[in-house]
Amino acid sequence: MIQCRRSSLQHISVGQAEHPGLWLDKYLSRQLKREESVPTGEKTPQQRLVEECANIGASGVYGEFYDRWRTALSSLGVRTEEAQVQGRLAIGLGDESVIETAVTLHHIYGVPYIPGSALKGLAASYAHQRLGDPRWRQDGDAHTVVFGTTEDAGFVTFFDALYVPGSGHGGQALHPDVITVHHPGYYQQGNVAPADWDNPNPVSFLSTTGKYLVALTGPSTWVEAAFRILELALAEVGVGAKTSSGYGRLRWVVSSDSPGEATEIEIPPGYQRGRVKTFGLGRHESYGFIYSSIGGPEIFVHVKGLAEGVDTLHADQEVIFKVVKGRQGPQAEDVRPLQ
Repeated sequence: MIQCRRSSLQHISVGQAEHPGLWLDKYLSRQLKREESVPTGEKTPQQRLVEECANIGASGVYGEFYDRWRTALSSLGVRTEEAQVQGRLAIGLGDESVIETAVTLHHIYGVPYIPGSALKGLAASYAHQRLGDPRWRQDGDAHTVVFGTTEDAGFVTFFDALYVPGSGHGGQALHPDVITVHHPGYYQQGNVAPADWDNPNPVSFLSTTGKYLVALTGPSTWVEAAFRILELALAEVGVGAKTSSGYGRLRWVVSSDSPGEATEIEIPPGYQRGRVKTFGLGRHESYGFIYSSIGGPEIFVHVKGLAEGVDTLHADQEVIFKVVKGRQGPQAEDVRPLQ
């Protein structure tokens, strides 16, 4: 039955497809048998399928849906931010799939998205483990208000983060990627010692790039707190799979406040983006600290490190800066407010 269906689909080319999710689920040309391999230099059916899916772009219908969705969120007063993937993002890698590696795609439009439950779980975990404030621990009052408990949902709603049309690398949302298992016998059987002569097993999967529209709603004070926690969590921990390998890091896209359509502010090479933790400390109120958007410990900043024409900084102010080696560790230089 399965082979009959595959044979009848051979005449359909990937160029006729508009839904990567449907192609990924239904158009595997054949399944290799156990211990079966392909000739040297040829691609496996799984590798070909991954590359075919990556070449299927988002349809124009999805662009219209995205515009309606964003307009609806705005009309309801939902706060939104665009988040840019730093490198690659792997969402739903361990879900069920015909090729044993999956990706989370919109059921109707076939584009990648980040489930709201994943964002909420990431922010809740970060607040509990890293903020160091008892109120934000799992049984704390602030944590309960924002993220809820097993009985209550919490006061802040995390919407699914939808892919921004055309924002992926080269205009594509999906890209072929690979995990190489260098010692399959050791990992699968457990009683075979890893050796230099083992045959590596490359496993193909789909990862994503681009921007995603993050949307939260609820009481404004708690929504603001949730956005700040999520910003740190996405930059430091990452969302999805393979975060220990650098996948899943995102940062907010900074936009200008000028009238009209917002434009993204480019961060100059060698600079980082951050948020002022505090400024105006010490005997002469001449120093403070900055949280970097890429994570890590807070960075010291002295008034002498402010850019020309900048006299002071304010808590929670967005800035860009260079990091230099100071006498007591990393220090911010040429600090410039973004707005």
